[in-house]
Amino acid sequence: MRKTLGTAAAAVIFGMMLQGFAATPKTGGIAFRFDDNQPIERWQKMAAVFEKHGFRFCMAINALGASGKTGYPEQLAKMAKNGYEVMDHTPEHTVIKLTMPSREAAESLAKEEYVHHVSGNTVYFKFLFDKNHSSCRPWTIAVDGKKVTVTEGKWDRSDVSRYVVFPDGTIYLFAMHGSQPVLLNQFGEDKVNLPKTEGVKVVIASRNAFRIDDRALAEVAKRSRDLFQKMNLPAPRTFVTPGGWGLYPSVEQVARVYGKQFGYAAGDVFDPNWSSTYSGRPFHRFSMSPFWNSLENLDVEKEKRVFADLLAKNYVIPVISHMWLHNLNNDFDKLLQRYDEFLAWVKAKQIPVRNMAEWADLLYDGKSDPAWNIFPSLTRDLNEDGRPDGYNDIGKEATLKNGELSGKGILFYINSLSGFTPGKNTLSLEGKPVNGKKAKLVMVFHLCDGNSKNPRKNVTVSIPFQESGEFKQYEKTVEIPAWVVGSHVTCLIDGEGAIRNLSLRVKPEQ
Repeated sequence: MRKTLGTAAAAVIFGMMLQGFAATPKTGGIAFRFDDNQPIERWQKMAAVFEKHGFRFCMAINALGASGKTGYPEQLAKMAKNGYEVMDHTPEHTVIKLTMPSREAAESLAKEEYVHHVSGNTVYFKFLFDKNHSSCRPWTIAVDGKKVTVTEGKWDRSDVSRYVVFPDGTIYLFAMHGSQPVLLNQFGEDKVNLPKTEGVKVVIASRNAFRIDDRALAEVAKRSRDLFQKMNLPAPRTFVTPGGWGLYPSVEQVARVYGKQFGYAAGDVFDPNWSSTYSGRPFHRFSMSPFWNSLENLDVEKEKRVFADLLAKNYVIPVISHMWLHNLNNDFDKLLQRYDEFLAWVKAKQIPVRNMAEWADLLYDGKSDPAWNIFPSLTRDLNEDGRPDGYNDIGKEATLKNGELSGKGILFYINSLSGFTPGKNTLSLEGKPVNGKKAKLVMVFHLCDGNSKNPRKNVTVSIPFQESGEFKQYEKTVEIPAWVVGSHVTCLIDGEGAIRNLSLRVKPEQ
C-alpha cells in the first residue's frame, strides 16, 4: 500500500512540476451555447434560469442584424458585462458574401482578385475549387432554364446543397424545387436561366471542395469586429461557423485568419472527429464542434445519460441550441423548465461550466495536468442509471459491485475515451483471480488519430494475476504515440478474475 501511495503521489507531483501549480485536471465540462439572434425576451428569460443556478451561457450572434435592432445592442452589452460570452457567428450567417456599410465601401473591394462581383453594398466572394477533392464525381446532365436532369451518374437527395462545376468553371448550387432538381447560382440565388442543352459534362462536389480566399475571410472577420465595437461589445474571442448550405471555412483557415490575424481563442468548425478534448495541441482550439443533442431534442433524463458518459470520458461539451420549439409544441416555457431541471443537476453534481473561449484555454494551452487519471471511475454514476458513467458496455458475464468488476470474457468496452497524453503512461489497477481459477487481464487500446474514429493502431497489454485470493497492485507501461487523440478500449479476462481502481496516467520521469 505504501508503494502504491508513493507512486500516486509521484505522479501528481510530476504533473505539477511539468505544468506548474496552475495545472488543471482533465475533467470534462460543459459550454452552453445558443445560436442566432433570438428575441430579447428569450435572452432575458433564459438568462434568469441560468443565473438562478449560478451559470452563464454563450451567444453566437450575427452582428449585422443585431446591430440594427432597437434595444438589441444594449441587451447584448448588458449581458456581456454580466459574464455572458458574445461570439462571432459572422455578420450575416455566411462567409460567401458581405454587406458593407455603404455602396462606396463595397465598390472599394470590387477590383480585388478574391471578389466575384459587387451588387449595391454587398460584396460576393470568389469560390476556389479543389478539383482533386475526394468528393468530386463526374456527371453528364441536360439543362433547360434552371431545370437539370442527370443523364449519366448516380444522384440522390444527399446531393442537394452540393455544387456543380461546368466545363467553363462556372459554379452552380444543386437544389430541389419539390421533386424537380434545379440549379441556383453559387450564392444560392434563383437567377439561373440556361439555354436548353444536353450532354453537358460537369463535376459535382461537396462544399468541402470549395473555399474562399483568406483575404475574403479576413474582410468578414474585420466587419464582425467593427460591428461588435459599434455595439459596445468586447472584441469577439470565438468564431462560430454558419450552418446552412454555404461554404464552411476549414479549421486550418480559421486558425490562420481568426486565430493568427485577429487573436481569437476558439473556433467551431464542422470537424466531428475528436473535438473538444484535452489534446494539448493549440491548433485544435479552432475545431470545437458543437454537440447537437440539446434539451430542445432530448428530455432531461436522456440528456443526463448522454452527458454523464461524455463527461466521464474527459470531453468538454459545447452543447448547441437554436431554441427551436417544434419538438416542444412551440412551448418556450417547457424549454425553460427543462433547462431549470438540468442545470439543477449540473450544479448538484459540481460539473464545470465555462464559456467557449475559457474552455479553449484549458483544453489546448498545455496547462492541463498530464498525470490526471483519464479512465472513468467504476463508482461514478452521475445520472443514477445503475451503470458506471463512460462504460459503453459491461460484459454479459461480468458483475459490478462496490467498484469491483469481476467475471470472465469481456469485462467492459469504452467507446471514444479522450484526454491522452503522448509518451510513457502507466496503466495501474488492482486485480485477483476468483473462484480458485487462473486469470490474466488483457486490455486493448484501439488508438485513433485526429482524422478518424477508426483505429490506426492497436496496443495490447497483458497482466497475469498471481494465484491469490487477495487483490494485488499491478502496473504496466503503455506508450502513447504523439499522434493519438483518443482511443476505444476493450478489457477482458482470460480465465476468471476481478479488477478495481483502474487508472492510466503519465509515467513520472525517473
